[in-house]
Order: sequence, then structure tokens, then C-alpha cells
Amino acid sequence: MENRPVAAGDRTEVAQIITSVDALNPQPVLLVDSDGRVIECNRAALDISTKLADAPLLHEVLPGLEQADVASVVNPNRSERFESLFGARMFEFYPVPTASGMLLYGLKKSDSQSLQISLHQSQENFNTLCSLTGEAVLLVDPRTHFIQETNLAASDLFGAVHPGLVGKQMDEFADWPWNEEHLRTSVQLLRGDGECVPCSFEHELIKVEGEPTLLVVLSRQYETAHRTPYELADYADSVAEQLADNLQHEQAQPQQNIIPVGPGMLVVTNPIVRDVARKMLERLGHPCEVFTNLDDATIYLVRSDIRPEFVMIDMGDFDQPSDWIEMVRTRCGSVPCVGLSDSQSEDLPNGPNAVLPKPFELEDVANSLQSLDLDSVADEA
Repeated sequence: MENRPVAAGDRTEVAQIITSVDALNPQPVLLVDSDGRVIECNRAALDISTKLADAPLLHEVLPGLEQADVASVVNPNRSERFESLFGARMFEFYPVPTASGMLLYGLKKSDSQSLQISLHQSQENFNTLCSLTGEAVLLVDPRTHFIQETNLAASDLFGAVHPGLVGKQMDEFADWPWNEEHLRTSVQLLRGDGECVPCSFEHELIKVEGEPTLLVVLSRQYETAHRTPYELADYADSVAEQLADNLQHEQAQPQQNIIPVGPGMLVVTNPIVRDVARKMLERLGHPCEVFTNLDDATIYLVRSDIRPEFVMIDMGDFDQPSDWIEMVRTRCGSVPCVGLSDSQSEDLPNGPNAVLPKPFELEDVANSLQSLDLDSVADEA
């Protein structure tokens, strides 16, 4: 029998999309035109997805397909079988070119494959929801109370640089009522800058990838008080006086960096130079974290949320090391830096505060560190 394409505007009933396209086939069969729109289907396909009654585009029915993928599917010269989630199950589709369009025959996959795809999509939906919500959302280990994952709102509420909360313990910030179940209560949260703010706290035990996990939701509470006009006027005057006092205090004292000072950073590619420099720094009482590339060093700065005591970097190992040093100082403040150089030139390159020519001895390393005046830098931090 002839499969006649039916325009979406001509349909007035759901039955009009159900045609003789392999009507007795228990597996879904779709007929797709050259634009990627499902123009016909059999009853098995409509029972799985009611969206087919509205003549949708193929990528609206099969999640994971992009426009480019749809173009290759409907192309009779390039059509190949593919897998996609259809409804709640995983199907493998076999394209067959016809004069009316591309026929897609679906074959149901195993339950384990369908479950794995569904879990992956649920996790992606959960991560998207957490990133969009304005409340602080945290995933916490129920045994140790260490933070496993947070959204940006949680970092803002806790006064940390995202994702600086990961790996820290929740009990450091407040006295949480862990023993209460499904309870929304008020707690006093101690932020990273020392400010104590009232928050509403709620948690529930869920499973993430099969592991028990505490889902914690926090939102800041703002107190509202009913005052008379006279009380509001007095309150406004007191707030203005307090703001003026705070402004004078901030102008009198330089703003302090709240980022704690950590060990130094050694960024060198050559293993011999790296090992010798590390041993000399440790002998001089300056432990350091060792890195072989700038990407790993940047990730360490973001995750640890500290200000390194100093940076020692081989200027000849990397492209534009001065830009990376500028990024470190923009993030952490005036971090002193020693640049390792292959030449004996006295010209100081952009970025480092001192240059240490290679090869170097222990005395050379000590002199370079002494020129940085690390003690005064630590006092400023």
C-alpha cells in the first residue's frame, strides 16, 4: 500500500498519523521526511510517545540527537543504524529509504542499557536544576559530613570561591541538626569571611549513583520587623552612623586578604631540575607543591582556595608564563615569584620578582628567597 505523507496542518485527529506503515509490527516504526519531521508512525510508536500525534521533529522525540545527526539520518546515502532512548527504553533504529521518506524501524534494547541511559539523564537533569536554583544545594557524605558537590549559590552563601567547598566538612560552618529527619529549621551559618548569617536548613538522605548521600538545601533568612515611623527614623540614623564608622575604619586600615597562605608552588617540566629544586626548598624550610604543567597548577589553586607562599617557575618550559603569573596574582594577591632561567642575563623578565639562573646551588636558592622577603609577605596575608 502507498505511504502518502500528510502535512501537520491537515491533521484533525490522532488517528490520521497512524497509517499502514507496518501497522502490525509490535516494534515502533517512524516515517520521517527530508526535514527531519515525523509524518507517520504505527500504533506501537504512538503508544510509546504521544508526542508523535503533533508531527514533531525527530530530535524532539529521540533525546540526544542534534540537528546534524538528524540530517545524516534522513540522508539516504549516509543512513546508518543508531541507538537512542525512546520513551523509557533504549532502542536501536534501522533506517530504510523509501520514496515517501526515511522509515525508521526500532528494535528494543536490553533493560540494563535502558536503565543506564535513564540514570545518566536523571543525573544531568539534577545537575542542571542545582545550577539554576538560587538556593544553596550541597551533596554531603552521610558518614563523615564531607562536602562532595555544590552549586554556585552554595559558594556565594558560604563565602568561598567555587568549587572551594568541595572536600571540606560541613560541621566547620554550623551546628547542624543531622539527627532530625525532613525538618526545615533555622541555623547560624559561619561564613568564610567570619560573618554569621541566619539560614533555613533542610536535608534528606538520597542515593546518587547507588551511594547514600545527604542532599542539603540552605537559603538565607532575612529578618523583617514591624516598626513605627519614629523607630524607623531612629533606625535609619543608627545605620547611617554605623556605615560612616565602617567606612572610616576601612579607609584607615588596608583591606586584608582573607585567603589563607599555603605552601609554595614549584612549576617545572624537567624532572631533574624539579627534584633538585624541591629538595633545596624543603631543606631551607619552604615546602612546596610540585607541578609539571600550568593546567594542573591552576586547578590546584581553584580547588585548594589558598594563597601560595611563593611561586618558582621555569620560564623556558612554558609559553607566556608571565600571563599565568599575572592570573595567579589577580586571584591571590601579590604572590612573590622566582623565575628559573637558562641564561645569565641581568634583565628581569615580566612577572618574576627575581631570576635564578640554571644550574644553581643551595646558596643561590636561599639568596633568591631572601630577596623576596617572604616573612613580610606572610605578615601582610
